[in-house]
Amino acid sequence: MNIHSLQIRFSELLMQFFRYMSSFGFDLMKQIIVFAGVPTFISSFLLTFPARPLDTSTIIVEAGFSWDSHLVPVAGILLFSILSIILTLQISTIHSQYCLKYEEIPSRELITQYLLETMPRSFGACMLLCIAISIGLILCILPGIYIMSAGVLLFPLIHDTDISIFSGLQLSVTYIRHHALKPLAFMLLISFITSIPSTALGFLTEIPIPVLDSFMPRIIFMLNALISILTLGMISVFGVILHKELLKGTDFAIPIAPIK
Repeated sequence: MNIHSLQIRFSELLMQFFRYMSSFGFDLMKQIIVFAGVPTFISSFLLTFPARPLDTSTIIVEAGFSWDSHLVPVAGILLFSILSIILTLQISTIHSQYCLKYEEIPSRELITQYLLETMPRSFGACMLLCIAISIGLILCILPGIYIMSAGVLLFPLIHDTDISIFSGLQLSVTYIRHHALKPLAFMLLISFITSIPSTALGFLTEIPIPVLDSFMPRIIFMLNALISILTLGMISVFGVILHKELLKGTDFAIPIAPIK
C-alpha cells in the first residue's frame, strides 16, 4: 500500500474521533485525571508560588527572580509538568489503541502495566519531540509546525512497534507529509472548543465567595491546567486514529495485546 498517496478525509477522521469519545471518552478523561491529575495540580500550584494565597507576586509574573530562592519550585514545575504531559500522552495512546482494536475499555491493570513498560521510551520521545519542534520553530516557523503535526504519530508508532524513538520520529515525519494540515486543523478546532470552559472559569473570579475569594485565581489556574491536559489527551486520540488509518494493513499497526 502506498501510504503517501492514501486519501484520508478530515471529516472522516473527525467522525471516528467523535464516535470514540461518545463510547469511551468519559473513561479516558477519568483515567487521565487519575494518573496525570496529581502532577498537573502540583505543577500548577507551584506556578503560583509564592502566592499566599495570591496576594503577592507569583513566579509567573516575577521578573528577574533569584535562582537561589526559586530553584526548588522551578525544578518542581519542570518535573511535574513533564510528568503530567508524558502520562497524558501515554494514557491517551494506550486507551485509544486498545478501545479502537477491541471495542472495550482497558482495565486499570493493563494501563498501569503499559505505563511502566513504556515510560522510558515515552520520556525520550517527549524530549526528542520538544527539541525537534524548538529547533524547527527557531529556524523557521513552518518546519516547527510540520514537526508538531508529525508528533501526533510518534507515540502511536513507538507504542505499537519495537522501533527506536529516532526511527519513530523519522517515520512520523515521513508519513505525515501529505496530511500535515489535518492534525493542525484538529488542534485548532479542539483548542477553540476547550477554550469555552476555560473562558467560563474566568468569570468565576467576579462571583463573590467569601471563603474562596482570595484563593479563587489559584483554583481557576489549576482547573485550566486540568483542561489543558484533557485537551492534549484528545489531540493524542486524534493522532492514534490518524495513525491507524495511515498504517492500516502494514507492519507498523500491530495492536496492543490484552493482558492474559
